[in-house]
Amino acid sequence: MEDEYYKKIMDEAKKDPSFDLQSAETIRKIQDLEMKSREFTPDEMLDDKAYCKQWNIIGKKEDGRLTMGKPIVKPRSELMEKWAKFQKGAAKASHDRATERHLRAIEIQRDAINNKAMDINAVIPNNDLKILVKALTQEYENMTIKSSEFINKKITLLLKPVIPKILKIAYTRYPMSVKQCPGFLYTASEEFGQGKTFWATPNIPYFLQQGTEQSELDKLDIGLKYRIDKAVAQYLYNKDMLLKKEVEYASHLTRCNTYFELAKHYPFWYDLLMQKVLLKK
Repeated sequence: MEDEYYKKIMDEAKKDPSFDLQSAETIRKIQDLEMKSREFTPDEMLDDKAYCKQWNIIGKKEDGRLTMGKPIVKPRSELMEKWAKFQKGAAKASHDRATERHLRAIEIQRDAINNKAMDINAVIPNNDLKILVKALTQEYENMTIKSSEFINKKITLLLKPVIPKILKIAYTRYPMSVKQCPGFLYTASEEFGQGKTFWATPNIPYFLQQGTEQSELDKLDIGLKYRIDKAVAQYLYNKDMLLKKEVEYASHLTRCNTYFELAKHYPFWYDLLMQKVLLKK
């Protein structure tokens, strides 16, 4: 009966794209291993495979090296028993998480129906849909912003020594009077940045002729730039993933015209939207 209830939970959870299918795959692998597991035959027990050696550390020398004693030989069957217990515990934990998630989804749907503060059958405004998509893709957006800030900060540090000291002082004291560098197209190396490009906007005064910043950076050792090149590749990857996720989530939301339909198909998304709407108010 419990297995049938769990199967029903998993079937419903898989319909929700926000459900982590990796948990289901992990359970499947554990169950497959448990099904294939068996005891060693008498001939196999005489083989070295049936035992596992564990070195016995008996002390430590003055120079920090460890003093090793005779190895402790444990039957492999004992380790297999421990591994089986671990697998059983992992399967139970995953089962509990799925059950808890299912109960939480029911609770959200019940609260949505009983919510008197809003009309559950009302059409979701476009503004609320944008808020929801932005909340769902916030992680990729944050990583994109952090990568961009890191690149510009590092390029600023590398180009600052080229700027005359008096101009840097004036730029710091009178930022409204000294023009900032308008930016340039930075090209990462093939080795570390896959030859990707990034529009850099370093926080330095406008001194170098636009387009010559790259040549100044090319004079530097690659050891000073490889982190920037890696960050450029990561920035473009995060930006691409952000666009893909926005399209993916938007396509899922096309089937939800009302708040009721959103709570029915994607209860956790409905809960997230309600949290964002309340914060906005």
